[in-house]
Amino acid sequence: MAVSVNVTKRSMSILVDEGVDANGKAVTKAYAFNNVKPDVDPVKIAAAGQALGGLFAKDMTGITLSEKAELIAE
Repeated sequence: MAVSVNVTKRSMSILVDEGVDANGKAVTKAYAFNNVKPDVDPVKIAAAGQALGGLFAKDMTGITLSEKAELIAE
């Protein structure tokens, strides 16, 4: 049985370094950007994330992409 994947929703999060907590553990804050178009190339999403990350006063530590998809049996 063949199955295709249809991405229905995407969101991108930019992770920003917030320093360390009282125990010396790194603290990261995520800033979410919802409604990312499902058909956009991941390279373009990464470029947009890098550009947005450059606007924060603190250092960006990463970019994550979350997807919701439906599986369609063919």
